[in-house]
Amino acid sequence: MLTHRYQIALLLGLVALVSLYLLLPLTASYLLAQGLRQYGYKHVIIQLGYPGWSGMHIPVVSFQQDLAGESVMVSLTNAEIQYRVPQLIHGHVDRVSLPYVAIQILNLQPSELGEEGGAVRGRVESEDSPWTLLTAGDLLRGLPILPFDELHLDRVTIFREQATGPLRRVTISGVVMYRDGELGGHLSFQGRDTATYGLTVTGQSASTWSATLVSQRPQAVPIVSWQSQARPDGQKIQVNGRLEVNVRELAPFIALLVPIGPELGKVTGHVAVRWAGTAAADASLASLQEDSRTHVD
Repeated sequence: MLTHRYQIALLLGLVALVSLYLLLPLTASYLLAQGLRQYGYKHVIIQLGYPGWSGMHIPVVSFQQDLAGESVMVSLTNAEIQYRVPQLIHGHVDRVSLPYVAIQILNLQPSELGEEGGAVRGRVESEDSPWTLLTAGDLLRGLPILPFDELHLDRVTIFREQATGPLRRVTISGVVMYRDGELGGHLSFQGRDTATYGLTVTGQSASTWSATLVSQRPQAVPIVSWQSQARPDGQKIQVNGRLEVNVRELAPFIALLVPIGPELGKVTGHVAVRWAGTAAADASLASLQEDSRTHVD
């Protein structure tokens, strides 16, 4: 009798576990979608796959958010996450692969700009600026720990209605890696009938990093080259760096962010800036220029 009851209990337990596993993607998708809606996202669709011992497939994630007169729509399909269970428990995964991501940034019509948008902007403007909360010493801190070791982007398309120029619609691919507190990556950009651009970035903190943007054309010179370093010096920090910009080659990227118009393509020139200076470690970033302890050469 006990053996028979034990078998029934074991069978019911297995059925319950299988049921929970079958319902897990649906339940998790619903909870995540509800969480995004509470943060103001609209048209949220999330479909998660069944988790395995080392990875999970995510068929669809899409959502929409209205920001400052524009509507941002994001959609990704067939994402893959690879992980090890011990690291996953701590919220960390080995690799995130995004085969296809589509981002559209469209203008909102006047009728769509209701009272809610004004209220949100009012709350944002009334909040304390992060520049007043951060100090110069915070720039020496290491980068935040990212939840992944590698991020692979196969095809990310971004379209912005307000943008002008050949990069109004741009396709991005590349890899971003995070190892031992250092961020590194290489991304490729290509617009309509343009050459391919490459962006290489390495960084250890907000003040110690480098970035180079260059066209993939033969014998092309860097469009943007940035390098900055910072180190502590008692109660102060020392900062030095350089920035070089090819204005004409950078014009398509500026037009992507700021709708200036085709006249921007007529601007030519080269900008080179080098700086070195010291600042008090306890000075807020918002007051660095007015702080008497700040010196820049």
